[in-house]
Amino acid sequence: MIHVFITDIQTEAQSKKTLDHLNNQFPQLTFHFDLNETNKPYPCGHTVLRIAGDLAHPNWIKAELSQQGFSCDLLEDKVCV
Repeated sequence: MIHVFITDIQTEAQSKKTLDHLNNQFPQLTFHFDLNETNKPYPCGHTVLRIAGDLAHPNWIKAELSQQGFSCDLLEDKVCV
């Protein structure tokens, strides 16, 4: 199963630190960030976090990123203007 989230993580350093943390907390899952820095505020300006694995629960991921100081939501189909 693959879950796709949007986050307010903005830099390569923040994404690396977060990936290290998530890999330690959930070694059975695979994580990948796409940094998409824009001038628009979150959620329209965001980065994408993809998570692959059978045991990925969206609320666990949201809680972990929240503890790290970041916003995180499941990606929804919406149009940002």
